[in-house]
Amino acid sequence: MKKSIFENNLYTFIFATISCLLWGSAFPAIKTSYSLLGIGSAPYQYKILFAGYRFMISGILIFIFMIINREKINLTKTGFKHLILLSFLQTSLHYTFFYIGLSNTTGIKSAIITAFGTFLSILFAHFYYANDKMSRNTVSGLLFGFAGVILINLGSGSSIGGGFKFTGEGFLLITATLSAIAGIYAKEISRHVSPLLMTASQLFIGSLFLIGYGGMSVGFNSLNFNTTSFSLLIYLGTISAVAFSLWFTLIKYNPISKISIFKFQIPVWGTILSAMFLPGENLTYKIVISLILVSTGIIFVNRKKN
Repeated sequence: MKKSIFENNLYTFIFATISCLLWGSAFPAIKTSYSLLGIGSAPYQYKILFAGYRFMISGILIFIFMIINREKINLTKTGFKHLILLSFLQTSLHYTFFYIGLSNTTGIKSAIITAFGTFLSILFAHFYYANDKMSRNTVSGLLFGFAGVILINLGSGSSIGGGFKFTGEGFLLITATLSAIAGIYAKEISRHVSPLLMTASQLFIGSLFLIGYGGMSVGFNSLNFNTTSFSLLIYLGTISAVAFSLWFTLIKYNPISKISIFKFQIPVWGTILSAMFLPGENLTYKIVISLILVSTGIIFVNRKKN
C-alpha cells in the first residue's frame, strides 16, 4: 500500500513546522488585537469571547473548504458524540483554563508550563500505545527541546519564582494535561472520522461554549471591532483552521511522540515573530541558542533506532 505524504519524514517536518509557525504567529496577532480592542487588562471573559469568535471562524472556513472540495461527511451518532467530547476538551475547556490561568500568572511561567504539555503528550503516548514507546533518542530530544523552551523564556533579570496559585499556574497545568489527553483522543477519533471533519467540528462546537460563556458574561457585542482588528480576527481564524487541519492529519498518520516534539517550536516562533512585530520585543543570542536546541531535539526524536 502506498504511504500517505503525511507519513514522509520530510513532509512531516514541513507540515508540522508550518503548523507551529502559524500558531506562533498568533502571539503577536492576539496581543495586537487586544491592544486594538482595548481588552488587554479587561476581565478574562472578553478574551474568551474573542477566542470563541476566532474558533467559530476557523470551523466555518474548514466546512466551506470541505463543501467546495465535495468532501463526504460520513458521521455516525457515536462519532458525533466523540466529536462533542473532543470539542469540549480541546477547545472549550482547554481555552477556558488557559485564559483564566494566563491572567493570574506571568508570561514566563505560562510559556514554560504550557510547553510542558508536549512532554505529557509523549509520556501519555508511551503508556497508551504499545508501538509508541520512548527511546533514548526521544528522551534526549525532549531534554534538548525543553531546555530550549526554558532558555528562551529566561531573559536577563527574569524570574520564574513567586509561588504557586491554583487559578494561575494550576490552571495552566490543567491546560497542558487537557491538551495531551485531547491529542490522544483525537488520534483515536481520526481512525473513524476524517481529520478535516474532526477539526472543523471540534473548533466550531467548542467555540459555541466560549461565545456563550463570554457573551452572557460581558455581552455578545462588547468587542468593538474596526477594520484592522476584524482583519486580525479573520487572520487568527484562518491560521487556526490551517494549523489544526495539518496537525490532526499528521497525528492520524504518525506516532504522537514523533509529532508532539515539534510543538517545542511554538514558543520559539512566537518569540521571534513578537520581536519582529511588537514594540519593545528584541531578538537576543538566547533565542538563537534556543532554536538550535529545539532543532537538535527534533533531529534526535526523528532518528531511527539502531
